[in-house]
Amino acid sequence: MTTPLITYPWDTPPAEGEATQIADGVLWMRMPLPMALDHVNVFAFDEGESWTVVDTGFASKRSKAIWETLFAGPLDGKPVSRLIVTHHHPDHVGLAGWFITQGAELLMPRTG
Repeated sequence: MTTPLITYPWDTPPAEGEATQIADGVLWMRMPLPMALDHVNVFAFDEGESWTVVDTGFASKRSKAIWETLFAGPLDGKPVSRLIVTHHHPDHVGLAGWFITQGAELLMPRTG
């Protein structure tokens, strides 16, 4: 038997609309993608009264509905005050405008 090159601390990724706590105040979520790479990982950091979110998922009705489920569930109804977008691919920046209209501050590189 060979040892895998990559090992993961969690056997199962979070289901759609759910989150896995990976550290105190840090949630891991997945957003679906309509392509061969079928998901993007997104993260939320608890800021007390709000969340900082890293990446957004694709801009789609389905992604927005999943975020609404996350807000009502694992995100405990708290708003996103800060959005960090790692790079300009549509699966990472896609819903940035939607988060901004809800009051989130956007932080992202100029190029990438």
